[in-house]
Amino acid sequence: PAGIGSSLALEAVDKDNASNAEILYYILSGNEGKYFDIIKSGNKSLLRTVKVFDREELNRQGVASLSVLVKAANSDNNWNYLSSSTCTVLVTVLDVNDNSPVFNANSYTGQVLESVTFNTLIPLTPSLTVTDADSGTNGKEGIVFTLKPSQDSSNFRVDRTTGLIYFNGTHLDRETKDLYILEIVATDELGQGLNATASLNITVLDVNDEIPEFNQTEYSLSVVEKSAVDTVVGQVFARDKDSGTTVYFVKSSFPFVITPLDGKILVAGNLDRKVLKTYWLNVSACDITLPENVGCNFVNITITVTDTNDHCPVWNTSSLYLTVTEQSQASTVIGQLLATDEDEDSYGRVTYFINDTASQTSFNVMPNGEVVLLQALENSGIFKIPVYAQDGGGDQSCIQRNVLEIQVTGKNRFSPVLCFNGTCGMSTVNVSSWVLGI
Repeated sequence: PAGIGSSLALEAVDKDNASNAEILYYILSGNEGKYFDIIKSGNKSLLRTVKVFDREELNRQGVASLSVLVKAANSDNNWNYLSSSTCTVLVTVLDVNDNSPVFNANSYTGQVLESVTFNTLIPLTPSLTVTDADSGTNGKEGIVFTLKPSQDSSNFRVDRTTGLIYFNGTHLDRETKDLYILEIVATDELGQGLNATASLNITVLDVNDEIPEFNQTEYSLSVVEKSAVDTVVGQVFARDKDSGTTVYFVKSSFPFVITPLDGKILVAGNLDRKVLKTYWLNVSACDITLPENVGCNFVNITITVTDTNDHCPVWNTSSLYLTVTEQSQASTVIGQLLATDEDEDSYGRVTYFINDTASQTSFNVMPNGEVVLLQALENSGIFKIPVYAQDGGGDQSCIQRNVLEIQVTGKNRFSPVLCFNGTCGMSTVNVSSWVLGI
């Protein structure tokens, strides 16, 4: 805007004598905006500016310059106009740098592959344009584009004249950083004048340059034999730094499958520890969302089939027949019961007991199967005692009953006694020859 008080001296000459040479000045036209007035200064006039000019506003009105018509007239002593003359003053409003550049948007977005190479052009949305209401170097012709220095801006550059954005680094890694926020500055008057700022959000797009990584180098799982189909044995997990979806696979004839999306290992058939105790699987995790370069990784899984209490003790019948001599001492171990169980560990561990009040006065069965005499027995005979073999299945244990037969045999407690003619206890006997047949 031009300032108030600028003036232009105008002078009209009248060759009449002094009484008819008084000249008055008037603005006839061209002052519709009331930008000017005119005053007399001696024999001259001053055309003065009395209102601020705005070149850009005049341009919007279609006015390139102002044409002011000024009239000079003389009069007699009675103020009668005798003659006049006019001149046209052409006023051109010169530009000053009073308008900042204006971006066509407050922010712009761009996308770039993480495999981008040096000096690649990055298109922006919307396309970046800048206007400036001033003219010449004060306006669009004098705009210089720069990027505000920042950690993010170091990988990019802007063309100073066009405002186009280029990749200026050596490498981008979306897995490390996927968004860069920049500020672009447009400064007129060839980079020294007024400026405006807009933001740039540049998103790094993924390429499949990573493979899934399992969270363990190997997995050890266990499952109870006879588990139902679809029982969850365990779960594996692999993380892919790329943006794709990880899918799991297992190739095996073993009775297991894996759910593709969440990596759960499921039972898919009959499991019998007696047939096979341990399975080894090889599971793959693949990123299949970005088909241009599918990446896979692998991990080994060991699955141990643990025992269940699916067998009962089986008696060894030969251990159920024992003998003891009468008058044997109390606490004598007279035999060992024996039963076997095909289960393993605690399920296959057998303990023994009796639950017969009458028999427990004379015999006891220890947990390890030893049969112990509790008191000396006076008479020979046979004892038949209920005995029990129990496995280690806890609440689901199996108990097998059988009968222990113990035969008590007599002991040779008396010497022979000599008896003759109905008399016993003699130490000698006289026998005549006729008795002996001599």
